[in-house]
Amino acid sequence: SVVMDRLADMRTPTLVLAGGDDRPEYTGAGQYLERKMPNARLVVVEGGGHSMHEDTHASEVAELIAAFADGLDA
Repeated sequence: SVVMDRLADMRTPTLVLAGGDDRPEYTGAGQYLERKMPNARLVVVEGGGHSMHEDTHASEVAELIAAFADGLDA
């Protein structure tokens, strides 16, 4: 894929979230993105599933995104 070939060129700060209780390949994909993208940071939310942003961990996900966004202003 063209995008996957250009990950190392993507300089935009990126927060990658994965649920600790989601399928392992999703966490693995997050780890891959963190390794390949210079400004990516992976956060694995313990106990989170695939839709954690909608149900079980909505507040935690919102807080993680807000903290990440706040850090962009620095």
